[in-house]
Amino acid sequence: MPTPRCVDADTIRAVLKRDDVRGLWPHELSAEVAGLFGEAFAALLAPSGAGASAPVVVVGHDARIGSLELGLAFCRGLRQRGAEAVWLGLVSTEQVYYLTGRYPERYAGGAMITASHNPKEYNGIKFVRAGAR
Repeated sequence: MPTPRCVDADTIRAVLKRDDVRGLWPHELSAEVAGLFGEAFAALLAPSGAGASAPVVVVGHDARIGSLELGLAFCRGLRQRGAEAVWLGLVSTEQVYYLTGRYPERYAGGAMITASHNPKEYNGIKFVRAGAR
């Protein structure tokens, strides 16, 4: 059983946006928070039924300071909930989208650690499901 975490709901609400996760790094979007989102994504992608295999998630990051730390924490969260993480390292968002779109039978989803066009103080997580949905 995972160890309970002490991240308050206001912190989660601050970084959870309509289409992604974004916040000031490391004050709002810390490694601990990224790990929790990894756990949540694994739970969302978990297959139901006996004999179902663990979801496989591709994870990449951009060159922002903190992206590597957040990506590794996200992967730990995935594994904490039984998902398999395929670490891509430093890649573009399109590469994560391509893999999940081209190989939907292999990858249940993907995550890109990036804050895209936000100021450098920010970081974030973009999520995609199999088939690049």
